[in-house]
Amino acid sequence: MSALVQNLQALENVHQKDEQGTSADPEGLSSASEINPGDYVELRSHLMVDDAIVLGTPKSTGLNDSFVTFLSTGEVYVSRKRSGLIVIPKIFDSEVALKAGADDHSAQVQLMKDMRVFRKKIDKALYNIRLVAQVHLYKQFRAAEADVWSTVTLQEAVSFIGSRLSPKQKEEMAQGLLTLAVHKYLMEETDHFSLSSKDDIFHVVPQEYIRNCREVTRWLDRMDPRLTDFVTKARGIIKFSDHLEKDSIAESDIVPVPNPHFTFTVNDHEILHFIRRSLSRQRLLQPSPYEKVLSYLGLVLGRPYDGSQDLPFILLKQLGASPLGGDVRAENQYLTPWTKGREEQLEKEGSRLLEHHIAGQPPTESSRARLPVYGDGVDHVRHDWGDLQVHVIDDILAEELDDGISIEEAGDGSYWLHVHIADPTALLRPHSALAQAAEERGTTLYLSDGTYPMLPKSLANSFSLSSAAGPDNSPMPVMTFSAKIDKQGRLVDYNARPAFVRNIKTLQYDQVDSILGIQRPTSQFWQDTRLPENSGESGGVNAITASDVAILKRLMAVAGISERHRIQSGACVTGWSNAGNVSMEPRHVPVPPFPPTVPIHYRGFPSVTVQPPVEFSVKTGGGSRSIVGEIMGIACRAAGSVARDRGIPVIFRYTKIENLEALGSSRDPETGSVTPGPEFRQLLHRSGLSSSPATIDWLGVKEPYSRVTSPLRRYGDLINHWQLKASIGGQDPPFASDTLESMMNDMAWKEKHHKRVAADEDEFWSMAGLRRMLDAGKFDRSQVRGLRALVLGEPKIDRERGRMEFRRSIMLPQLGMSGVLRGLTPEQSAELEFGAVVSVDLEQVTDGRQPTIECLFPH
Repeated sequence: MSALVQNLQALENVHQKDEQGTSADPEGLSSASEINPGDYVELRSHLMVDDAIVLGTPKSTGLNDSFVTFLSTGEVYVSRKRSGLIVIPKIFDSEVALKAGADDHSAQVQLMKDMRVFRKKIDKALYNIRLVAQVHLYKQFRAAEADVWSTVTLQEAVSFIGSRLSPKQKEEMAQGLLTLAVHKYLMEETDHFSLSSKDDIFHVVPQEYIRNCREVTRWLDRMDPRLTDFVTKARGIIKFSDHLEKDSIAESDIVPVPNPHFTFTVNDHEILHFIRRSLSRQRLLQPSPYEKVLSYLGLVLGRPYDGSQDLPFILLKQLGASPLGGDVRAENQYLTPWTKGREEQLEKEGSRLLEHHIAGQPPTESSRARLPVYGDGVDHVRHDWGDLQVHVIDDILAEELDDGISIEEAGDGSYWLHVHIADPTALLRPHSALAQAAEERGTTLYLSDGTYPMLPKSLANSFSLSSAAGPDNSPMPVMTFSAKIDKQGRLVDYNARPAFVRNIKTLQYDQVDSILGIQRPTSQFWQDTRLPENSGESGGVNAITASDVAILKRLMAVAGISERHRIQSGACVTGWSNAGNVSMEPRHVPVPPFPPTVPIHYRGFPSVTVQPPVEFSVKTGGGSRSIVGEIMGIACRAAGSVARDRGIPVIFRYTKIENLEALGSSRDPETGSVTPGPEFRQLLHRSGLSSSPATIDWLGVKEPYSRVTSPLRRYGDLINHWQLKASIGGQDPPFASDTLESMMNDMAWKEKHHKRVAADEDEFWSMAGLRRMLDAGKFDRSQVRGLRALVLGEPKIDRERGRMEFRRSIMLPQLGMSGVLRGLTPEQSAELEFGAVVSVDLEQVTDGRQPTIECLFPH
């Protein structure tokens, strides 16, 4: 991952792990960003729910994401604008609320009286809604198939319930009261509705899941032998599993080991399904219908249930009913667009599209003379780059190569950079079935059990630039984004055009670093990954010539002066706050069928490597990843500039930073690197998507930014290609500006949560690998004492410890991993400023679905 991309992700995702979800915004409610004094707000944290009145914004914290509330108990409480909030504006007198916030006792008494009246209205509305919803709501929105999930939005449920209320009941539920009551009903009907990571969407629980949950719960109520016999068997299986893990703790070769002593019965399968399905509960804001049985299993099997997903996850692993390491994505509803049947259907459609294209090509005698015809509206203007050298630089294991780079001298010390991007839109039409599937998926996911592609593999492989990297130099359709960089590093001219490239050479990052004499950063904790032998440093299509070396050095120089100009203009580099790059060998872990007939355990474990985050730039030795990242950023600026000049509605990305000047001396003017410290708060910003030209403040540039470099794996990039090509071809863009705006919320949500899925998996395997290394004694414990830690996030009460302790989220740059600093007194927590750097000792790496590195202050 390039330093530029790492920087973007670091600034976008500082708080992402603590804030799963987005605020609901149906009719009658306000978004969390619009909270004002006098608004009603329902506060939820874990399983605690309270009704509150907004008093205002705290003046002492300096935070833009917090507000002061008056609870129904009469307490004043500072809350954050996070997910899980339901807000109804203007329920209470704003002047009274402001006075109450200023400690006016009479105003606070008045608010308590007003809250009691409003709560009676809530209770009455909820009673009337239950009469309708308990009979009709689940039946209306459940899937027809017994084991299939469906979804219902909050607004859909409100409309359905509202259509069955009397006019008088509707009138009594004005001012968002109907929506609030429906939301409360959905949250309490946890058997039937499970809150998704998007607060206005609920997963509708499959009928089979409800039957299974109730059946196993009845077994517990009766102490049925089917459950008690399973517990007896489970004890024996877990004992075998624990012994095998200890015996093979230092082994790397992965060998499946069927348990020779036990088999699973039909009744056992019922319980295994129950345990696995409990993992479908993604949020802790609702009570779980699985809690009673899980508490019992935890008690009798020696691992108390704490309400998280760790117990069922670990049980499945110990019982030999999950893949090696555990099924980190079991029951993850975000992977539903990639069902096996759907994948096969789309692959057939992709193959059909390619075959139709090939059959429609005019015959020619010379493949060199043939220029394919795609019928995408730009065949008549597609530029042929001829023999211009194109270098594709990527990871050795990259599956889709969607960008290549060329460079030409432009005189006066200036250079033209040409970034050639794979062009699946040559065949893929905006409203086709394949395009709709790409919209549904949003991105390609690269996970431990394989790749979940946005586009059918047959189609993506055909347009990957690697498919043209060969001796025949067959023309490959691309979109070329050209940028002229002057000797000061400024972007002074730009262009976008559909084109053909022929002379493609693929290189790996490590090759390029070696050629340029760049030393990769290493870590004392992780073995450095190396290129396999015969990686292409000589011979074949990847043979390195003197011309290649000269071009690569030129690219490094131009990327360097571009970066220098951005830094002089105020760019910020913060790679130290991001997680490292995780790699695993073998790359994919097999997933056996579920439920198994016999327990399947494993000897050995994958070799996991974490490349610590790059804390430097092109100028200070960031290497080929930084060079490519800088050039891809230039291409996105060129694309945004073309769209702005031509008035083309595309998806622009933006970040807004209130006061960069406040960074002061914490920002190095030579490198742009921001030293960890309290000033880092200034980099917390609003980021998002827009159909109007917008900029990314921390990049240090004025050009609008439109992402276009990965259309094989990002739907937003596909849209931008369609929009730009239509304008270039003299046609109207397929998506109007208002249509794009309506699509952006869903696109941003999918991007965030797919990124979260991939990040969770990287975190899981890196922490599991670290825990195994510690258990196997691969390095001395003294090596994890005195680690440098960056404090991120706000103080949180450590509920799990059963006493008043606090914890803070931290980043451990030496490990390239995040963690938690625990055991803090209230005084210690208050003294730790956001962005502070402290020394910590690694205490343990917990097991579970979301393992954690727990750290303490040195003794």
